[in-house]
Amino acid sequence: MNQRVSLQDVAKVAGVSAMTVSRVINNHPRVLAKTSEKVQKVIKELGYTAVPSLRKRGRRSRAHTGIHTGQIALVLLGMEESFANNPVIGKTLHGIRSHLSANDISTVLVPVQDQKKIPDILDRRSIDGMIVTGEFPKDSFKEYFADMPIVYVYCLSNEIEMSYDQIMPNNKKVAGLASENFLKQGVKHCAFFDPSPNHPEFNIRGQEFIKFFEKSGGKVDMYLDKDLSDAPESAEQDVDRSKFKKMIDRFLSNKDRARAIFLPSDSVTAIFHRELRQKGEDPSEYQIISCNQERPYLEGLYPMPESIDIQSKQIGIKAAERLLLRLSDSALQTEKILVDPKL
Repeated sequence: MNQRVSLQDVAKVAGVSAMTVSRVINNHPRVLAKTSEKVQKVIKELGYTAVPSLRKRGRRSRAHTGIHTGQIALVLLGMEESFANNPVIGKTLHGIRSHLSANDISTVLVPVQDQKKIPDILDRRSIDGMIVTGEFPKDSFKEYFADMPIVYVYCLSNEIEMSYDQIMPNNKKVAGLASENFLKQGVKHCAFFDPSPNHPEFNIRGQEFIKFFEKSGGKVDMYLDKDLSDAPESAEQDVDRSKFKKMIDRFLSNKDRARAIFLPSDSVTAIFHRELRQKGEDPSEYQIISCNQERPYLEGLYPMPESIDIQSKQIGIKAAERLLLRLSDSALQTEKILVDPKL
């Protein structure tokens, strides 16, 4: 045995990274058979023998669970880092971090505003996997990370093909809770506003709300912006205020307008409240059910509307749990996991 041969020597001769050599030694399932054979051949030729480090005494390797770097990237796709302060995203990230931290795994927040410019940190030598939220991932992004363990949160809810792990709120049940609440109070006429036509969560909540409410004999007035021509691709896009104001104007011009209103998020509800007051209307004259439990928006409203809790923190925990399963079993079948809301 040649004691002077190091893992780095093997990597240099084999023409691969030291991380790849480590993975071959630990029988990592994601190493190509061709690469593994080449590295094994060099190991034999050089007489390299992996010697356990005494400095890691008492701590077993977690290579069998897919953990090599002990770090997970939390990717904000199409977002600036400041978006982590968004109430929904913030609570989701808190859930992810708390679960991973309990498993001795660190996280790094990585904003990716341009999907064609991938930061160097998003490399298997630096991270074990990614949890992605925000903008819809383009095909080029998916192809670039084809071999990376990934769990998507929120941003794939309109995809039909199940080719990636997805964690999201159960938007059908969100709509069902709103409908049931109105019906229990004897409401027969409602309005729904969707000021973000490209927002998948809003679309699902509105369409399912109509089905639930009208099935029970109620009537729903829909106020929609159907123009998708210049709609951004972000699942958390900003509301087009000018178009939303026009919707509210149409609503207020209707003498037979509904007095019960279902709004798809608390940020939308905050704008709705402000517009009503600016036009001399009292929000207390309307029965409003909102979504997301975004306290920073709700606490500034009077009267404070009811808001459906989509369980953002629990969504984050589920995403972390799913990624750990994916890391330990690369052949795991992809799954869409829905988290039930509560009112």
